[in-house]
Amino acid sequence: MEENELILKKPNVALVMVPKVGRLTVMERKVLNSVLMSSIGQLQLHKEATGQTLDGNHMYAAPADELLESLEVGKSNLKSLLKKYMLSLRRAEVEWEAPDAKSGVIWANTSVLPRAEMELRAGRLWARWKLSDELCEAIANTKEFPFTRLDLAQIAKLSAYTSVALYEICARYRNNFLKGGDGICLTSASEPEWWVDALTNVIPKVDKATGVVQRREWRKVKSEVVLKAIKEINEKTDLDIDLVEKRIPGRAVAHVQFSVRQKRGTSREVQSGHFELIKKGLRMGIAQAKIETALLSNSADEVAFSLAKFEGRFNNKALPAIEKPNTYFASIMKNIEPIDVVVDKVTPAAQPKVQVDPVQAQLAANRTAIRDEFMALPGPIKAQFAQKVLAALKARSMATPRMIANANNGVWAPLLLAEMINTFTKEKDFSVVDTATEQPE
Repeated sequence: MEENELILKKPNVALVMVPKVGRLTVMERKVLNSVLMSSIGQLQLHKEATGQTLDGNHMYAAPADELLESLEVGKSNLKSLLKKYMLSLRRAEVEWEAPDAKSGVIWANTSVLPRAEMELRAGRLWARWKLSDELCEAIANTKEFPFTRLDLAQIAKLSAYTSVALYEICARYRNNFLKGGDGICLTSASEPEWWVDALTNVIPKVDKATGVVQRREWRKVKSEVVLKAIKEINEKTDLDIDLVEKRIPGRAVAHVQFSVRQKRGTSREVQSGHFELIKKGLRMGIAQAKIETALLSNSADEVAFSLAKFEGRFNNKALPAIEKPNTYFASIMKNIEPIDVVVDKVTPAAQPKVQVDPVQAQLAANRTAIRDEFMALPGPIKAQFAQKVLAALKARSMATPRMIANANNGVWAPLLLAEMINTFTKEKDFSVVDTATEQPE
């Protein structure tokens, strides 16, 4: 499972979809991404269990709400529309093409989903589907078919088909840095007609007499949908892109490409009161974002109670492992009863006398003081500690790619932040015991 549960490893050959039969909408393209992510997860589990892959005759299956999780925020009727989306995917035919393939080189002309159906299981709506032979081969053989990591949470923010299509292509080149540049990457350059096919869901007409494809002109497509897509991507996602047109002197646009820049993440800090809850969840495979989301709409006591229930199930070795920790935790939070913690009032006379260890008290005071001092440091200084700790975590194989990428953007995972504070504490060289036990002469 990826640290971010909504990461799709989409084969590069499936990034560009040129419609031939049936006009896919933006939601249907998002559903296809969700279906592919679910299929890849099921394929991986099957490989781990049997050592074998799955062919085109296999029927994948997933709960409808699981498929809809990555689509769009604030849509209440998606489940009722899922059947329509799946039916459209079954009927549609497309030509697949890698974004860096030469114009005219097509990977396959095939139906998107050869079979798709919906069914009820114990009152819960499920989707079942088959993938084409080409897609089955691509997701099973990642050495022969390289892939691009797509963050479906970013794609969920986009509302237009062209925006999604352009984001997926640009994501392919987010690490294609220019030599000697300042972080800008470039997509491959292709003829305007190629981009018209790649970025629109309109099936071009064919002249019956000549057989020539009659596409809309690039300048019209650019003004109608491409410039709007660029604006939406730049405003809503983690990428900044710009259009680059190469013209022949005195003639029209000859080639089109896009510059791509990864946005820097906004530096944020973890509230100390929630730090232990987040660490506990991470140890059991629950994403930090899921814990933080739960804390936005529930009390810390309710989240702690849900984590305790999760931990009980997590530690029960008589039951199979939890396949989707985030989804299971969300279901516990959804069904949790409101908790009011009542503190018994005890009169001062009845309170037991507690012996306070002066050494431990001083240690606790120093930890609080040093954490506050560290969090008050300037951003560049904290970033230096982050890089120092990352090097140590990499040496211990404890630094995930996501942790490294986030740290480079100023976003620190709980483990990284804890180690940063520990390192800062050691460099401060507090002499806690001497301070706590020192007696006046």
